[in-house]
Amino acid sequence: MKLTAASSAKAEPADYSKSVTEFASAAAEMASENMAAFAEVAKKVQMDTVELMMSAGKEASAEATATVKKASDDMTSSVTKVSNDMTNSVTKASNDMTTSFKNAPAK
Repeated sequence: MKLTAASSAKAEPADYSKSVTEFASAAAEMASENMAAFAEVAKKVQMDTVELMMSAGKEASAEATATVKKASDDMTSSVTKVSNDMTNSVTKASNDMTTSFKNAPAK
């Protein structure tokens, strides 16, 4: 219902009351429809936001997992290298001591 129908001149005084009532009823119905449409849009925005946040969380989790795995692999590689270097140093020192004892003059 349009405002022009409610604001036009009426032949009977009761017609004004009826016209205003119809206009108010139509305005309330339209407001209700608008609120329902707004609620649907808000619901969609909320769902999209939740999906975006979950996606970002999964990406962050995957990135963190990859970073931790790389750090773990790097640490393992470093520990293995240090262990091998120490083993080689101890072996060399042991061999040097054995050679020194073998070459030492007998007393």
